[in-house]
Amino acid sequence: MSKSSTSSLTDRAKAKALKIQKSLDSPFNEILPFLYLGSDPRRHSKDIDVLSYLKLHKFTHRIDLTTHPFESPELTTRFLTVPDDPSRKITLLLFSQLEEACNFIDQARQCNNVKLLIHCKAGVSRSATLVIYYLLTRMYVGEYNLAQILEIVRQARPIVSPNHGFMHALCDIETNTLKLQPSIDPTLYKKYRMGNPNYYRVMQ
Repeated sequence: MSKSSTSSLTDRAKAKALKIQKSLDSPFNEILPFLYLGSDPRRHSKDIDVLSYLKLHKFTHRIDLTTHPFESPELTTRFLTVPDDPSRKITLLLFSQLEEACNFIDQARQCNNVKLLIHCKAGVSRSATLVIYYLLTRMYVGEYNLAQILEIVRQARPIVSPNHGFMHALCDIETNTLKLQPSIDPTLYKKYRMGNPNYYRVMQ
């Protein structure tokens, strides 16, 4: 490999690392004009109470997927209390609640000036799984496949990475429920989840 090629690879790696660091530092990122994906706002409210923090950022609705949820009386809130655990039991528990959560999102969309925050602890796995599920089964049905939607969400929040149990369930929905061609190999995703997406994408 030439020196210029090596330099180019290094520059891309640095740019990716910088993007991920910015995502880690960011409390939330816009996925759709009304929908934001992020981490637990209690981690970022600092000098003000968390409800004032949410109001400051003009959130009107919230879906809380943390294992220690908090009440937000002035926001319309739904709770999905699920740990970030790839086991089949926890995956089934989460996915059994996703349709109702999507109904909540659709209802929120009908409100004026809605701003919905979907969060777990870090905004990486649980809340990201819900957002991906919503885009795959409601917003972009048949328009984008799972790999493309994962990339769309990662463009907004690069640290997004559903655990392998959740991703396996998303793959099942893509192929068995939506009858789409598989776009992610769940076995390879488990191995290369934090690496280059090309390692686990299925070539069409």
